[in-house]
Amino acid sequence: MPTRTVATYALEADKLTDTFGSSLAFPALLDQVDALVGAWLADGDLGQSETAQAGAR
Repeated sequence: MPTRTVATYALEADKLTDTFGSSLAFPALLDQVDALVGAWLADGDLGQSETAQAGAR
């Protein structure tokens, strides 16, 4: 199962939010990717706590 999925869609916003959750501004997305990769590089392992923490922002 992937840790993170990044995608773009050209559909109605309410359908996207219902299916995928709230969207993020691109700078916030970059911050989450940076934190995720930084944790992986620091620990060599991307555990559930780091994934859940990044998704909670």
